[in-house]
Amino acid sequence: MEDLLTDGTVVYREQIKEAVSQLSPDSILVLQDFVAFLIEKERRYNALIQRVLDAEKEPVLCFESAEEAFNAIFDDTENTIS
Repeated sequence: MEDLLTDGTVVYREQIKEAVSQLSPDSILVLQDFVAFLIEKERRYNALIQRVLDAEKEPVLCFESAEEAFNAIFDDTENTIS
């Protein structure tokens, strides 16, 4: 299969089309469910990657202590220990 990677996805798509034409209707339904699963999995993966890339653009916050971080999260600046 690795040798087909150099030819791009066109070869794979043609092989899949040929294979699908040999499947029973029940197998086609199973295949349809599997393809839907793969599409959703890829969509979620891409969304995760985008969230990570977006998060990396945010400024890094550094705190002296866990309490200081919690105060920042809950905007509790009045009770900060000095």
